[in-house]
Amino acid sequence: MLKSSSVLIMAVLATLTLGSEAQFILRLPSWFNWGSLRANQVVHPDFPNIVEAASETDVLSSLVAAVQAAGLVDTLADAHLSATVFAPTNDAFAAAAEALGLTLEELLADTETLTLVLTYHVVPKRLPASHLSDGLKLKTLAGDDFTLKVDVDKDDIFIDAIGSKAKVLTADVTAGAAVVHVIDTVLLPIELETMMDNMKKMAPLFANIVEAAQSSDELSTLVAAVIAADLVDTLSNPDLDATVFAPTNGAFEDALALLGLTLD
Repeated sequence: MLKSSSVLIMAVLATLTLGSEAQFILRLPSWFNWGSLRANQVVHPDFPNIVEAASETDVLSSLVAAVQAAGLVDTLADAHLSATVFAPTNDAFAAAAEALGLTLEELLADTETLTLVLTYHVVPKRLPASHLSDGLKLKTLAGDDFTLKVDVDKDDIFIDAIGSKAKVLTADVTAGAAVVHVIDTVLLPIELETMMDNMKKMAPLFANIVEAAQSSDELSTLVAAVIAADLVDTLSNPDLDATVFAPTNGAFEDALALLGLTLD
């Protein structure tokens, strides 16, 4: 009875103090933390790790795809990883791809550059929003040459990168021992123009294995072999999850010479 009365008294006091907000206060779940509440922040429940936090957030699906493409899932799924992650939204990834003149698929295909970009979003230290002070320089997992700088403007937090600047949209999402801050722009570790030049040098994307082989003059014998073996339909499947070691025309000639055979 005493417990019920205490709750009732609290409810009355909350109503007198906060008016229409009383119901919201009384319904706050157990994971709510008053100290983490900041302007422009949406409060989330705790997640076991960074990957889980991103996977459970619809606007971070592109980030999840990027983490998978770069082979960083195991690293970021570690619940004991003490880190700060600046997580770009889907719109941020779409804007970055457009700025580079690429599709999202093409952006994710260059895993070397992608890994550099993603590790540039990870600070190897847990820093909630209250610790992101104006002018603070942050080292990242990308290396000593790739740092970030915090820019605080009234209630807004911005992250200055080498090639871009992002605004924190949602702060202090707990992910295991890490904290995630959702941002509106992909942080570029190099200037946009330099990244565009690098992206142009990457291997083009093809619809399937057969198309890739047909695009190279050095693989014409392989194409003929695939046709002769009636494997065109199998290897033309765009959904085929496989790795192909493709011998050049010279490799086929050497093999045939060793076997005492001709291509015909």
